[in-house]
Amino acid sequence: MKLGNVFSVGKVLVSILLACSCSHEYKEVRHYDIDINNRSSDLSEFVDGMEYVKLETREDCLLANIERLKVSADRIFAMDKEQIFVFDRSGKLVGKVSDRGRGKGEYLSITDFAAKDSYLYILSRGQKKILVYNEKGKFVDEIMLDNWYNHLEFFNDNVVLLTSENSNDEKWNFVFYDLTSRKSIRKECPFDRNESIMQRGFNPICGKANDGFFVANLFDYTVYKLGNGDFGPYCMFRFNTADQLPSEGNPSFVEIMDDVKNKSVVKCLGMFKERENGGAFLTFELFEPKGGIGTFLCVVDGKGNSRVIRILEEYSPQYPYLSAPKCMYGNALVSVAPASTILNIEEMHGLSLFRDQSLTQESNPVVFFHNLK
Repeated sequence: MKLGNVFSVGKVLVSILLACSCSHEYKEVRHYDIDINNRSSDLSEFVDGMEYVKLETREDCLLANIERLKVSADRIFAMDKEQIFVFDRSGKLVGKVSDRGRGKGEYLSITDFAAKDSYLYILSRGQKKILVYNEKGKFVDEIMLDNWYNHLEFFNDNVVLLTSENSNDEKWNFVFYDLTSRKSIRKECPFDRNESIMQRGFNPICGKANDGFFVANLFDYTVYKLGNGDFGPYCMFRFNTADQLPSEGNPSFVEIMDDVKNKSVVKCLGMFKERENGGAFLTFELFEPKGGIGTFLCVVDGKGNSRVIRILEEYSPQYPYLSAPKCMYGNALVSVAPASTILNIEEMHGLSLFRDQSLTQESNPVVFFHNLK
């Protein structure tokens, strides 16, 4: 449905907003109007400094395509080919989990994972369980769940947040699960039907709040704050894209995906971070007829003015290695670049940072930390 360059929030978004806040007092939330045409080509307007970690290359550790990446104060966790490789912050391999199979202590697939106190907690959606390993890869325990979940993250020392993205039988999007009692202790954001889908690349846990998380949902431009005892809408984004989400009825996720296929629509929010001046950072993906799907970084100042940049649209001499981020750590966007890509960039633009460090085509990827301004 063409609506032109106007800011619009469809009825489908309003229904999701009301459903996800129905058990809490509704409060007026701040709206950010994002002008996708107010576009920059200068990454230095958004980024201030870069660090990197070269991941060790060994015969028992050859990474082809890092699907998920998580970072802690002293570890980097990389998921590739249904294995999780554990590196220290210098890039040295510490251990790996690779127990794929159907036996005891084995997983059929890794849906998501989290790390805590030298242990890895692997979520296997199809098996309805969390499997626990030490970082050397030794099986420790398994925790049976009562439903299907797509993501997990530690809320505190003993409680994990499980998310479903409208895709389980209990019909709750966010479930707090106590690992000690092995019971669900809190549920938030009900939905009315099991969509039974997984949207590849989408993570509803989009940022860290003071006492919890910022979370989102598919086809919803609202960021919700999920704290210690409270849950509700925190802020809403509106995009002046050429096309908009459906504004009539109560379509399913599949129907919405079919409707917006190859249209200039933001399908979901990405990573979110508050700025000290009252603004925000946001990443999102947008299909453009001339450029296909691209990852965008948006910054909003305290007055609500926005600027966006499409990552990789223009070559950046200050930050030539930035690609679509895998996660955030502190104030940094964390991305991964294969060695072949880095060497091609350096050859094309006369650079030698990694060539001088003996990076080769066979080397493992490099993890980059680009600090936000």
